[in-house]
Amino acid sequence: MFSVRFAWHDNCWNGKICKSPEKNVYCIGNYSLLSPRIQRRIDLQLEKLCKNQAVPDVVKNEGYLPPCYWSINAQGEESFQIEDPHPFSDTKMWGEKFSANVPPLREILKSYSVFTWCFKISFERERTDQLYPHPEELEERVNEYLSELKKGESIVFFYSNYSNPVTGDKYQYLLLGAGLLKEVAKPNKYEIPADLLKEVRDKPKMKNFPELVWQFQISLDPESIIILPYQKYVEWIQEENGTDINEKWKKLEEVAIPIEEGNLIPHFKYVSMHIPHDKCIYLLYLIRKSLEKMKEHRLIDYEEIKKIESRLDRLLAVAWNVRGRFPGFPNVLRVLLKNDFKKEQIKKLIPEIETYIKNNFAGIENFLEIKTCDTSKLNPELKRAMDIILKRIDLVKFLSLFDFSVKQFERVIEIINRKVIGLDYIKKNPYLLLEKYQYDTEDKLTIDESDYGLSLYQIDIALIPDPMYTNWQAIYDAQSPERLRAVIASVLYNSAFHEGNSCLTRNEIVKHVENYPLYYINTVLKLDVNKLLEYEKQPIFKEGFIISETFGETEAVYQLRIVREIEKIIEDFHLVHVEKEV
Repeated sequence: MFSVRFAWHDNCWNGKICKSPEKNVYCIGNYSLLSPRIQRRIDLQLEKLCKNQAVPDVVKNEGYLPPCYWSINAQGEESFQIEDPHPFSDTKMWGEKFSANVPPLREILKSYSVFTWCFKISFERERTDQLYPHPEELEERVNEYLSELKKGESIVFFYSNYSNPVTGDKYQYLLLGAGLLKEVAKPNKYEIPADLLKEVRDKPKMKNFPELVWQFQISLDPESIIILPYQKYVEWIQEENGTDINEKWKKLEEVAIPIEEGNLIPHFKYVSMHIPHDKCIYLLYLIRKSLEKMKEHRLIDYEEIKKIESRLDRLLAVAWNVRGRFPGFPNVLRVLLKNDFKKEQIKKLIPEIETYIKNNFAGIENFLEIKTCDTSKLNPELKRAMDIILKRIDLVKFLSLFDFSVKQFERVIEIINRKVIGLDYIKKNPYLLLEKYQYDTEDKLTIDESDYGLSLYQIDIALIPDPMYTNWQAIYDAQSPERLRAVIASVLYNSAFHEGNSCLTRNEIVKHVENYPLYYINTVLKLDVNKLLEYEKQPIFKEGFIISETFGETEAVYQLRIVREIEKIIEDFHLVHVEKEV
């Protein structure tokens, strides 16, 4: 599962030049895709003359390759040749030498295909004396990144940076759609003459200047591609049809999918990034929520909506199947074994453990039901690892339900190991992890080494799967007061963080809960004000909130207790200083 950034295109990335190139200020915006390169290379006058023409025809007849070619062919039905000069060909310092001596990248961009790159892996992260990692290390990083992209299993999420007409004013990434990976090709290398390469590498911090092309091609299954019809909303807004302009923008905002969750945003920062299973599933439900709004608006053709829904259903089935019931198993092992084995040993051991379990127990699910097994005939390393796992099999089984990174499992196990908590306490109310979890954001080279925090949906997906796509049962009650407390705490936090409003009424709480993207859980919960009043009678539900009934019983105000405590500290501090001034 991974993200891919697109430059905004008014023709829905259909392999054609924009319908109105002169109006697409977003493609050449400062927050587009490879913005400086597009800004330098675009021939706007030529694109106006060739508007709405197929790119292969423009390449053949005009010798012009649109600089946004990385994303333009996502829905294109034809392949075409690209000839793309080295990026240094555009620079003042090196332009002349690279243009004269380095052949352009020549490659066939296939139909329903795009180019992308994870820029996070391209730069040196530890040393300050070099800009790039050693070429061999870069190739290792690329191979590791590409090894996670699985044909027929990996879902690709298309998105726009801030240069887009939908969420650009709010400086938010915009989810554009998704599709299933069909094929991935490794990047090529530029043919840089040895003397020119040496000249570049002799410059400060340039010792590891790469020959590797920073782009790889991915092909999509055309029958899986979803592109949300934002462009049709934008065109409708621009029409003079008697509808109030503010009402039009409101409808667009209702169907837009900005990337708002704090722990989702890092997966959309580097043009392309891996996305864990549960975040992928959550994004797909956000698309479903958007489609429900589109159906209400009745602006998009019914058949188009049905086609998108059918493809979304397929992607959800793939996502849940690839996730499985115990996605966290490998990362849990990485944490439990780290004190007894070196990192390279663990990397070798985990596939061995998974193979042993598959051959002897027919899968992880059966293995996690046992309490003991004979490990005496295993090789010494594998035996030692299996004995460690079996000793804490209850912990392994519970934590494997969750799709956390290695760093997050380390922190969760630290919480469980506290004397006043323990495994049984957390198993009784797993939503306590959201309250107990403390972290500093760690943005490492891989997502398994990183920690972007936990969100409610990550607990929900682990404990309450969608019965439409899974054959395992929920292990937690969607209507439990412990869960609803976590839901409302999440609502209040997001309201304070995103809207600057730390207080919400009961009716506002109910409305926010109804809008939770994991709709299949809401169909069980069926929360309304009267039901909320019943929950308020339970001490375990109320302990995280201050509920003030100043405005009458049905319009009581909720506030997170911790937020009120912070506000009180600020108020007292301000009062002391005011009194001193007086």
